[in-house]
Amino acid sequence: MDTVRDCPTDVQRAIAAKASEGTPLYWAAADLTSSGHYQNGWLVATPTAVHLVIDGRLTDTVKRTDAVRFEARSMTGSGVFLVTGSQESRALAWFSRGHAPDHQRLAAVLGADPPPAPREQSAAADGLLPVQKGGFARDWVAEPLRNPRTTLGRLLKFLRPHSGALALALGLFVVANLLTLLIPQLMRILIDDWLVPRTIEPVPVLGLLGAMAGTYILHALVTIGRNRTVARLSADLIHDLRQAVFASLQRMPLRYIADKPPGDVLNRVAVDTANLRQFLQRWGTDGVSQIGLFVLLCAITFSQDWRLALLTVSTMPLVILMAIAVWRIARWMERTHHRLHDRIGSLVHDTLAGIRVVKAFRQEPAEVARYRDWTARKYVIDVRNQKIWRTMGPAIDFGLRLGELLVLLAGGALVLAGELQLGELVQFAAYVVLLVEPMAWMGQVPQRLVEALTSAERIFEAMDQKDDLPVPPNPERPDVQGGVSFEGVGFAYRPGEPVLDGFTLDIAPGEMIGLVGASGAGKSTVANLLLRLYDVSTGRITVDGVNLRELDLEVHRRHMGVVLQDPFLFSGTIAENIGYALPEASRADIVAAAGIAQAHDFITAFPDGYDTLVGERGQRLSGGERQRISIARAVLHNPRILILDEATSALDLETEARIHAALAALTEGRTVIAIAHRLATLSRADRLVVLDRGRILETGTHQELMEARGRYWAMVQAQRILAESRMLSAVPNG
Repeated sequence: MDTVRDCPTDVQRAIAAKASEGTPLYWAAADLTSSGHYQNGWLVATPTAVHLVIDGRLTDTVKRTDAVRFEARSMTGSGVFLVTGSQESRALAWFSRGHAPDHQRLAAVLGADPPPAPREQSAAADGLLPVQKGGFARDWVAEPLRNPRTTLGRLLKFLRPHSGALALALGLFVVANLLTLLIPQLMRILIDDWLVPRTIEPVPVLGLLGAMAGTYILHALVTIGRNRTVARLSADLIHDLRQAVFASLQRMPLRYIADKPPGDVLNRVAVDTANLRQFLQRWGTDGVSQIGLFVLLCAITFSQDWRLALLTVSTMPLVILMAIAVWRIARWMERTHHRLHDRIGSLVHDTLAGIRVVKAFRQEPAEVARYRDWTARKYVIDVRNQKIWRTMGPAIDFGLRLGELLVLLAGGALVLAGELQLGELVQFAAYVVLLVEPMAWMGQVPQRLVEALTSAERIFEAMDQKDDLPVPPNPERPDVQGGVSFEGVGFAYRPGEPVLDGFTLDIAPGEMIGLVGASGAGKSTVANLLLRLYDVSTGRITVDGVNLRELDLEVHRRHMGVVLQDPFLFSGTIAENIGYALPEASRADIVAAAGIAQAHDFITAFPDGYDTLVGERGQRLSGGERQRISIARAVLHNPRILILDEATSALDLETEARIHAALAALTEGRTVIAIAHRLATLSRADRLVVLDRGRILETGTHQELMEARGRYWAMVQAQRILAESRMLSAVPNG
């Protein structure tokens, strides 16, 4: 990004001719078109607008207002400058990767968050000093906080099915509190009626002591019952929460899951619900007891002596003021703590999943350094968080003990003046000790409540993510024949980065279509849209003439079969993974499907056969074995429309040929969309479609495309030359 002094003259003339609001302030090269070709373009910022100038002509203008934000997003070899606001969200300009720093600074000048500064290199062995200097502000989570009353209200809704257990727990709390308050009353009677007059009668005194002992025993039994009830209640509540969160995960839009690190989603299901359970067991339920005890004690002490009672609670405003002072910043810091915790969990997850790659490239020290960096950043937040609470706790305790001391001093003076009996002072002091406990508990509530609210907010945030696929009120449930039509389909995973653009293709029922093209051409996106994992941005997709958006999604996917490019197996047996597509399938059906997929022989070679455990993500099997099991799963599904997305990419040519021969019977009469880089695997396709940058470049049979000598012909020639070179290199010399 440069100043106006370096701005090309033709750019300044274009701005001056058509923009009268001021002279250019900053500019950055916009040297790419949306299709990736080079151009002579600049993005220019003036005091009131941002202009795009191409070849000396002003081609686009965006006014600078408070409602408009600018963002420079870098990709692998290029970048896009985005404008978002209430009226529009679009890509304004594209640039090559070398100009990314200029656009980042331009976005910062225009009001976006400034790019992070380079990390300082510290001479400290633990590497914490740079983080302590600037990590806190950098890792701060600037997200809107939810209304705590709303969050608590949603939590209470989960208690409704357990109202009986809740009523029992509350009743036991009341009984336990009443028994707690009975002990000081018995102590007062013992002191004033028997000890002070020194007229001890064995039977009444022993009866009084027996009543005290019985009260202690009964209080212990009630407390045990209360704790067991609360433990069951909190376990039931967390069980319901976990079920609801996991069910919501199945409905989450793929965009949300793709944008979140794995540790984020996992922690919301496991860690955040565990935090809530701990709060409910140790703090939430205690709150009912402590608040009830506080109210009863206030009523008793104020009725007994309002002067001493007022001294006892005189320090409560201190507790309230300190809680208010730290409440908001503590909630921000707790959210930041969770965000960093998620990032660390994702780092551990990724490292363990790719441990072979880490070891193969000797990157263990680099991974340790990454882990140390993230834990150091979390360390800063945790230390600052704990400093607040560790300072607040002793300060509150001091205030409470000060009130207790004032009561003893004032009460002693009243006893000496004859206005209060000694037993009454002892009773009052006992109540004060009891009253200090709920007051001290209230002093610790902000920390625990912040932790619980943060976990609850994260859980509800995940649960609130609704599927972004609109569901029609009366969905169509036709008998699918397999006709598919893409009509002017456009789609982008991210704004300003189109993957498909005006894609139009008609597929007849029972036709086999082969999609070919370079990586990133949009082949797998076609499959994702047909499965309706995403919705089209423009245009529409029809199945047998019915708009895909009007179809019942469950019925539609029941007629779809898919073998993805990356075969995924669940942790379990081979039979369970094949039968995943059809849970009611018999063992004979599973074996038959495995036979078609050329998987039966290697499965039966295992000692446990179809009951062989595949390990996490199927890591105990080779890539080719995993793909054959994935194919068997699709075979068992018996779909009307079959998608093969690089389904045989991990197989040797001989096995691949056997599978295609076996699939010939399966694909007969079914619509098949096959995606492959190895063009020889598409020889059975009725028609080939060549994609380039989301558009159809060529279409026709293999013979027709070869005769046209276009892109497909060039791809075939390139693969043929590569195959011949590999064969020659495999021949021994001499």
